[in-house]
Amino acid sequence: MGIQSNPNLSDFLDSLAANLKNPNQISQLEKTFIHRPASFRVNTLKAKEQGVINSLAKQKIKAHKWRFPNSYYIDYKLTKTLQKTKEFKQGLLYMQSFASMLPVIILDPRAGENILDVTAAPGSKTSQIASLTQNQGSLDAVELDFKRHQRLLKNLKLLNVDLENYCQTYQQNALHFLENNPQKTYDKILLDAPCSSSAKIILNDSSSFQHITPNFVSKLARLQSQLLQAAFKQLKPKGSLVYSTCSLDPLENHLLISDFLANEPSAKLQQVAMPAVEGLEYQLEVPQRVIDQTLQVMPNKFIESFYVAHLTKIHA
Repeated sequence: MGIQSNPNLSDFLDSLAANLKNPNQISQLEKTFIHRPASFRVNTLKAKEQGVINSLAKQKIKAHKWRFPNSYYIDYKLTKTLQKTKEFKQGLLYMQSFASMLPVIILDPRAGENILDVTAAPGSKTSQIASLTQNQGSLDAVELDFKRHQRLLKNLKLLNVDLENYCQTYQQNALHFLENNPQKTYDKILLDAPCSSSAKIILNDSSSFQHITPNFVSKLARLQSQLLQAAFKQLKPKGSLVYSTCSLDPLENHLLISDFLANEPSAKLQQVAMPAVEGLEYQLEVPQRVIDQTLQVMPNKFIESFYVAHLTKIHA
């Protein structure tokens, strides 16, 4: 199935090229629209890392270590086999893409902190935060959709996230939650924003891109901007907010952050630079207006593209 036979995909790539300094990067991107190895992290709230890996090896599932904490990958053809193991069924491991893991690593949650996960379902990053803090501090997780909220709760219970003393979930519109709870302030906030998922395109799967239209992206960008503005208000002075998407589109990423900084004098952009991202692929070459400190990782055979911006509040 070729790109030219899919008008939505072709239009999206044309639009993306128009926002790049180097449109030739499109041909590089097209080569990465593939299936990748399946990835997971060991759930340290319930299991010891080496014990899980040794058990999988006995079941002829070879797991390869990745650079992120407690993270591994296997051949994607072994996904169903992994999902039949007791380790998967009992929540001793959790399947999560490497791109999904990185925003939490950059957020760097610590035990004792008050943390907010703005759009939390299905609980991948919420449970990752709980694992890194070992259920110490407080964590609010917000999800609008009833079924997705139920899935969030199911996953958090399975993964041994403390829902009595540590994590509180809210089935609410995230904007309403933020606007109606001005007394709630946080040391750290994760806004993994609803996005076009244009970094998850697979060429032989039209469902991965047929929804991506200019109108769809414009509506998302407005929502993303509203969520970012509302969430930042709840951040404590000197607190950190990580904004992330699994999109390639500058309208959802660099340009949105640029506009936010132009209108929010208390916001300061932090350089996304850490050992966890060393060696990942180059950034998109974007127009000069865009800010260099944010991270746009190009997809490769192991990891989807993702965008991350790390903001701090310098005063109330």
